[in-house]
Amino acid sequence: MGGFLPSCFTQERKHKTVKKYATSIQNLKHYNRSILEEIAVQDLYDLQEQDFSNAARLANKGACSKKVLAFLQGAFPDVNGDQCYCCSKAKLSPAGSCSRGDMVLVQDASKLVAGEVMSNFEVCGTTWTLLQKMSLANYSEEKASAKWSRAEEAVVLIATENIQCAATWSNGKDDTIVTIIPLPLRGWFES
Repeated sequence: MGGFLPSCFTQERKHKTVKKYATSIQNLKHYNRSILEEIAVQDLYDLQEQDFSNAARLANKGACSKKVLAFLQGAFPDVNGDQCYCCSKAKLSPAGSCSRGDMVLVQDASKLVAGEVMSNFEVCGTTWTLLQKMSLANYSEEKASAKWSRAEEAVVLIATENIQCAATWSNGKDDTIVTIIPLPLRGWFES
């Protein structure tokens, strides 16, 4: 290649961060070292901002709109506006996350149910998820999948700590949802 070394940063998973710093570096004598220093500083800054708690929580706390605040005050009468936050993404306990539009599997009393996440809230330090609940149509042990019906939809507010995981899903026939059931949760369906 005649002394030319192609950039391989685009083949790395987080190449955008590297390119962000690589394009602005003018010191070619210590080019690699300068990039590594800049990335290390950025990573340390990002770690400083992280919450390493494994409890259910919002990804980013945002102010609630007046309409959402009115809804939350209807559900929680003793709450004022400075105790309420909302976010489209929640971190699950102990790990994982769920966002608006995700299908999640939720522990509901002695059974596992599915629902579509509509929004996530924090009220007085407790995280809640607004969920469109689905009813189980059938479970296929061979495919480790469950079919859920939208026929009996109910919008409910549940504690986010009861969400087991976000599920891989697809639209089925006849307005149903099909989810893959993770291995640790398959015992809920077996009789």
